[in-house]
Amino acid sequence: MKQNDFIINILIICGWLIPLLCGISGIFLKNRKNSGLLVSGALAISTLIHSVIFFFLYKGNEIIAGIPWLNIGKLNISLDIWANDASISMALLVSFIATLVSFFSRKYMEDEPRIHHYFSFLGFFTFAMLGIVWSENLFLMFVFWELVGLASYLLIGFWYTKPSAAKAGLKAFVMNRIGDFGFMAGMGILFAIFHDLSITNLASDYLNTSPENENIFWIILAGLGIFMGAMGKSAQFPLQVWLPDAMEGPTPASALIHAATMVAAGVYMLSRTVFLYIGWVSDFIVIIGTITALIAAFSAIKQNDIKKVLAFSTISQLGYMIVAAGTGSAGAAMFHLFTHAFFKAGLFLGAGAIIYYMHQREHSESDLPKYFDAQDMRFMGGLRKINPILFVGYTIMTASLCAIPFSSGFLSKESVIKHALIYAQGGDFRFLVPAILLITSGLTAFYMGRQWYLVFMGKSRLKNNTSFKLQSLSTSDNKQLIFPIAILALLSLWIPFSINPFHANEISLFSSLTSYPQNIEYSAPTWLPATAVILTIIGLSAAIYGLTRRRISYASPTFTSKTPFLKLSREQLYFNDFYNLSIVPGTIKLGRFLEKVDMKVIDGILHAITIGTVIIGQITKVIEKYFIDGMVRMVAYISGVTGKITRQMQGGRIQLYILYAVISIVFLMLMFYR
Repeated sequence: MKQNDFIINILIICGWLIPLLCGISGIFLKNRKNSGLLVSGALAISTLIHSVIFFFLYKGNEIIAGIPWLNIGKLNISLDIWANDASISMALLVSFIATLVSFFSRKYMEDEPRIHHYFSFLGFFTFAMLGIVWSENLFLMFVFWELVGLASYLLIGFWYTKPSAAKAGLKAFVMNRIGDFGFMAGMGILFAIFHDLSITNLASDYLNTSPENENIFWIILAGLGIFMGAMGKSAQFPLQVWLPDAMEGPTPASALIHAATMVAAGVYMLSRTVFLYIGWVSDFIVIIGTITALIAAFSAIKQNDIKKVLAFSTISQLGYMIVAAGTGSAGAAMFHLFTHAFFKAGLFLGAGAIIYYMHQREHSESDLPKYFDAQDMRFMGGLRKINPILFVGYTIMTASLCAIPFSSGFLSKESVIKHALIYAQGGDFRFLVPAILLITSGLTAFYMGRQWYLVFMGKSRLKNNTSFKLQSLSTSDNKQLIFPIAILALLSLWIPFSINPFHANEISLFSSLTSYPQNIEYSAPTWLPATAVILTIIGLSAAIYGLTRRRISYASPTFTSKTPFLKLSREQLYFNDFYNLSIVPGTIKLGRFLEKVDMKVIDGILHAITIGTVIIGQITKVIEKYFIDGMVRMVAYISGVTGKITRQMQGGRIQLYILYAVISIVFLMLMFYR
């Protein structure tokens, strides 16, 4: 190994372990609030380490190094670190977003009694996510995949005394386990065929797959199983229902988990293993991503919770990334993952700052309605005045999500839809994919325009707006909430990704994750970005025009339209109701049936075996006591009597010895006498 590569590996391990070690150490600090400072510092150091690797040490060569870990039969697994431009940049993204989130959390969570637990979970989550990023082996990746699921469960259900939060954490955990079952099945099939789970080795083996291969069915099935893991983690149809409920967790955790890291883990894994998805599996991935993007955007239209709008938006944008991965363009998927990480994390933190402000109002005003909700956008309005940086930053990031020119979101969405157009050239139903993605782009502009207007425009819809005496978020004490938002807003512009604000080459950005099996150089037609911009303008205009036409007053902030179409959006297409009425009762009945089988049948068999064992034990005890022990005692008794008799024969009197000799001679003579 080259010296430079050795240094990179050492730094990777340091940047990987520091968040975990400091997170664990923070639990034992006497001053709980210092845990935030400790973990924030650890994440900042991790970000600095990854920055040094990315900008100064990494020379573009792929580095794979590690040590043996498990040897079970033919299964040989090594703890291998896989460093290339994709993994190093992803590690930098994860640690950077985690640093900003932890910095924001120190203020946002300052009054939380269990703040040390929160930061411990944050450090553990970052460690587990970096484990996915660096893993070169599918089995090792799955180990950290599960650890990420555990960490997200702890963060989503952080306020576990709140029933809805506990339920949301459990729902996320169960839904992810469904996808993970497919992941495990896929790994099992791959190992049975190739006797290897190394991603780089599998990539070379897959080059030899063809329709004539006798294992082609199982190879395709393995790819489908691996994709199921991504469906659960990245909240794809029909497993998308857990993500909106996961908003019960702390808002900064939502920014980390549901914007840049956990939900993006599925996309990252797909980009790493894009060679697996051959045959009809690639079509299936594209269909799932397209459906997810559309239904999530539609469900966001009538949501009133500021965080739920962003949650559905996350699901929709993940659908775009899944479509890109399904078309074979891992570079486009990763490009949109990166741009989305910046503007969506910023939007979540912005929503957190707004919720923080609304909670201040809630605690200071006594005449608020009983149904007041600090996260309900209908109680907001006019919040552009509380902090100009927050307003401008939120506007920039909203524009990026809506794919308005001069934003990073415009560049990455153009890349995704461009590859959807390439895919559509295959004929059949494929032409619907770019069309639906363009429609979804218009819906995105509509619901984000609605959110932006409800939150920032007009006047406050609370009754006593002038009675609020608390200082705004512009005070120095609250600037800790604004600073991360400002940074993420700047990164949501086009400049970090391309000099040209209207086009970026994702292949040059992620050279190790290009289209499979070969790079595709394709320039999008001029009508594509023009159409996307027109649909965005229509969506924004329709949202703002509709809100200006209908006044949402303080007297009726809970007004909801009874239009069936909009009710369908508000109820999230009734997916939760469908699951609660069909799958959940069936699962509960199956569980109760299995419980009865366990208690009546299995436990009965075990009890019978136990009773039989006791009876056999008692019989054995009797045999041992009266037969075995009796025989032993009899032998001992006979031996004792014999010894007593022979002892008397050895009296030391010579006359007796002569007598015994004479008797013996006579006895022998009688025996041999004929």
